[in-house]
Amino acid sequence: MSQLPANEPPAASEISLREGETCFGPLEAIPLGEGRAFALGERTLAVFRTCDGSLYATQHNCPHAGAALTAGLLGAVNIICPQHGWKFNLRTGVCQHDPAYRIRTYPVRVEAGQIIVTLPASYR
Repeated sequence: MSQLPANEPPAASEISLREGETCFGPLEAIPLGEGRAFALGERTLAVFRTCDGSLYATQHNCPHAGAALTAGLLGAVNIICPQHGWKFNLRTGVCQHDPAYRIRTYPVRVEAGQIIVTLPASYR
């Protein structure tokens, strides 16, 4: 699991963080087709970079059984839980197998080569 980068990542002077945004480090730290877990206080979030370069930020653990979603199979817009095979939409968080289950999703963008995620006040 990755720790959030130091307070001043390499391009920090070029980044304009808005209220509620946190820098998760350089884009190149997450290869295409992979996800990374980031510790944020007592919480862990996941950032996924699909094969087409799209970025998604979600909660790290499956809401059904608690498995680490970054260990799952990443698709174009879905992550498949490695423990039980349930598929979650990375855009909406909805579980394809049981819509009663969903993962939290967060807005994510790239600025000056850095991954920026907007988090709720309870995470800051």
